[in-house]
Amino acid sequence: MVIRNVPAVVHVPYFVAVSDPENYYYSLLLQYVLYRNESELIVDYDTAKESFLARESYFRATNARLEIFKERDRQLENAFNQVHAFEVLNQEAQQENFEEELEMAEQST
Repeated sequence: MVIRNVPAVVHVPYFVAVSDPENYYYSLLLQYVLYRNESELIVDYDTAKESFLARESYFRATNARLEIFKERDRQLENAFNQVHAFEVLNQEAQQENFEEELEMAEQST
């Protein structure tokens, strides 16, 4: 086994949560979850987003104990804030669509 003298740099692809949510959350899982086999990342969940959100309390507890990972904590906080913000926006948009459909139905009768 050879020990590195220079740290390795990990490059990750950039995905946007709005346009490609599955790959966005999957890339976050790859970056922040310890695993031996990639199939372990989404076990018991239907999507990468569900799996990522299910680990939220684990990430927060881990980050609270380790001060050296402050940047990681900020990145995770931003990711969770984006997730929750998109959910709120999506719910509001669905509510507006529902109300518009009700108004159309009332006008047509």
